[in-house]
Amino acid sequence: MLIRYAFSIDGLKVDETFHALETLVTQERYDKIQRFHFEQDKIRGLYAGVLLRFALKKHYGLEGASLAFEKNEYGKPALKDYKEIQFNLSHSGNWVVCALSDKAIGVDVEEIKAKNLDIAKRFYAPAEYEWLKNSENPNQLFFTYWTLKESYVKAEGKGMSIPFDSFSFTLSKPDLKCPDQQESDYQIKLQVENQPCNTYHFQTYRLEEDVVVSTCSEEPIEGRFQIVSLKELTETLCS
Repeated sequence: MLIRYAFSIDGLKVDETFHALETLVTQERYDKIQRFHFEQDKIRGLYAGVLLRFALKKHYGLEGASLAFEKNEYGKPALKDYKEIQFNLSHSGNWVVCALSDKAIGVDVEEIKAKNLDIAKRFYAPAEYEWLKNSENPNQLFFTYWTLKESYVKAEGKGMSIPFDSFSFTLSKPDLKCPDQQESDYQIKLQVENQPCNTYHFQTYRLEEDVVVSTCSEEPIEGRFQIVSLKELTETLCS
């Protein structure tokens, strides 16, 4: 079962609600939040952990002391006592996203900003760079590739130890007859070391006009991320 949630921190502050939710996260995450200098970084860091706990409680009934975490040799976090539940988190700008599955899963969200294509020339596969150069919207396509690549290496559990130019994506325009699709959707195929790889399913789309989110999953992907409200978070976690 693939579970995906997205939460907007737009307008949130370090306030009473923030401090109440702060008591729910691990000591490690709490300490990391305290080290952040900027308020928005603190808010993103907290609500990433809170969104995960929301999903774990809502779908698995897990909360509090029953949740212990560990990391693999590449730094990917996992539930220490519930190996059957895999999860991944990402945050950027005003958005925090979370995905859970009983199979390998990776997600990434990024704000679409102006990017120097020399970065793509250095880190992307040659075919991806060529498509970027000829794109009508290179910034959006840059971050579509970036989030897909991040989601893949996170699903693999090895992060940036996998060179971004060692695998590539072929993106085909979607059939927009489907009412749930948008122009940023693609049919996506992965090649690893120039060989087709069918291990994973992918999805990428815009959460907002300037925000792209991508998912890599060993199980088929249906629908979109479910948007969660602050009220739903607090009522679920504080009840």
